[in-house]
Amino acid sequence: SASVVARRAQAPVELDLVYRERVQVAETRIAGAEVIDRDGEWAVVSEGDSHRLYVRLSEEAQLDRLGIPAAQNVLRLNAVQNVELHGLEVIGSSTWGQGFQVSGSSDVLIDRCIAHHNVNNGFLLRDSSNVTLRRSLATANYNGVMTYGLTDSLIASNDIGANNGDGLLVTWGSQNVTVRRNYVHHQILWGHPDNLQMYEGNEGIRFVENFCLAAGQTM
Repeated sequence: SASVVARRAQAPVELDLVYRERVQVAETRIAGAEVIDRDGEWAVVSEGDSHRLYVRLSEEAQLDRLGIPAAQNVLRLNAVQNVELHGLEVIGSSTWGQGFQVSGSSDVLIDRCIAHHNVNNGFLLRDSSNVTLRRSLATANYNGVMTYGLTDSLIASNDIGANNGDGLLVTWGSQNVTVRRNYVHHQILWGHPDNLQMYEGNEGIRFVENFCLAAGQTM
């Protein structure tokens, strides 16, 4: 039997900024329970190891553009396993927050996502293993992508450009991380803008076929 988690919205969902591919308009009944019946409410239905998010939109809503307000960190995965994120756009973290943050987790895939205009890092991959960040865009954040204690992971085929600080930072004991075929470019604003930066005890970091262009310094 399916389990259902639901939340009643305080206000209708704002319909801009965030692109989501796998959101479905919910019916009034999900798994036999009347869990959402107003615009802006959502429910998660769990069946075994699978979880599906349902959102009830207003009649004029466009399914491919759904904005969900967030606070300091816009999207955080903490102590999770076997999670995939596809086609999400994250914007506007506050108070030195992150766009996407993965911490204490394993077996995470982030694919074709966008992080921009976040106060700190667009993507922070921290104290996690077997994380793949691929085919994603990090732009107009403070830093584009940062690893912190990341192990056995892949950062590949991303566009990391025009961030205020540094493009891609591999830091604080990251191990066995492959950085492959990324376009890292135009970190040219104030401070010490590096396209690539490493510090504090990393091991087994492999840079393969990356294209770096136009920064204060490349590495």
